[in-house]
Amino acid sequence: MAAVCRRLERSGRGRGGISHRSKSGCRTRVDAVSQIAATGPASPLARGGPWAGRIGQKGWNRASKALKTGLISLRIAENRLYSAPSHTETWLKRPSGGNRASWLALLTRFIFGARNNIHIIDLAQTVPMLHKALQAVSDTVAKGGRILFVGTKRQAQDGVAEAAKRSAQYFVNSRWLGGTLTNWKTVSASIKRLRQLDEMLSGSGEGSQYTKKERLTLQRERDKLDRSLGGIKDMGGLPDMIFVIDTNKEDIAIAEARRLNIPVAAIVDTNSDPKGITYVVPGNDDAGRAISLYCDLIARAAIDGISRGQGDAGIDIGASAQPVSEDLAPASPSSGFQGLPGPRGTADDLKKLQGVSGAIEKKLNDLGVFHYWQLAELDHDTAHQIGEAVGLPSRADAWVAQAKKLTAEAE
Repeated sequence: MAAVCRRLERSGRGRGGISHRSKSGCRTRVDAVSQIAATGPASPLARGGPWAGRIGQKGWNRASKALKTGLISLRIAENRLYSAPSHTETWLKRPSGGNRASWLALLTRFIFGARNNIHIIDLAQTVPMLHKALQAVSDTVAKGGRILFVGTKRQAQDGVAEAAKRSAQYFVNSRWLGGTLTNWKTVSASIKRLRQLDEMLSGSGEGSQYTKKERLTLQRERDKLDRSLGGIKDMGGLPDMIFVIDTNKEDIAIAEARRLNIPVAAIVDTNSDPKGITYVVPGNDDAGRAISLYCDLIARAAIDGISRGQGDAGIDIGASAQPVSEDLAPASPSSGFQGLPGPRGTADDLKKLQGVSGAIEKKLNDLGVFHYWQLAELDHDTAHQIGEAVGLPSRADAWVAQAKKLTAEAE
């Protein structure tokens, strides 16, 4: 609008420049020009209007020419001048320049229509294109490939993480670090540091020798790395395909994938550029429910690919499934272990053992375990039976080792 006002000002420069710079003044002036240009300077508005005799014949000729050549849209001259169209409508009405013409053509063919300045995507095109993307995901996973989910916008973070974990794939949902794909060597060093911090803060090993302040500093460093790299720390290399939510926000990830010739499947909204996307899926990338649907479908396709891959390898999936077991009472420890009817003196704090919560400690007390020395005297089989009785058989050996250490320290 400012450009239109400047054009009108140049057309009447000298005696008849625009004197009112407010928005309402500009709109009234354009309305006046659109009406006067249709009838000429002899119109009643030109003779008695607020700018009568100020523009001159040359200015009216230029305004009339601008209307005829389309430089000033008649629609702009109407009352809808200051209406607020949607961001996609505004973007689609931009003048084309360079390769933007083909970009606009690609986007407009995905739009079914517009209602209340909101574009409606043609689902008749979305469904087959989504099916093609799902088939590509399934084929990639069936061949042993890895899928990387990328969605860092707030409404996509939870859905992306949940879908990737459910399908045994990988994800980035916090912030895409530049060079995550193209500089994988440096990213691998950061992942190694994250693993090191996990071991240091796990409660055993080197973590016990740090002060509280040092542990807090290490914990903050670990949390920061985990937010950015936690979803790809087990990936072990570059992905074979990436799935992207919101191509505008994740443009760096798409650029890196294109540089490494990694296929990209992405949800493309009407304000997005489909250039460089291998599998374009026209759809809404802003609604939370729509994003959850996309992620769920990609996760199911990945799971289907895993099943197909195991079937092609000759693995009997049915035989590998765990049979349904009958619900039995928790197995009691063997007769070689004799629990105590109660603690001897003050009971030890069993919650110091790794993985022991208040509920697990109560179960141990019900079995007659109150002291560290009781666990320290157990053999492997007996400790395993106690672990099964409380629901944590894999932690039993670690409890025995920790109990021996704590008993030695107490002595």
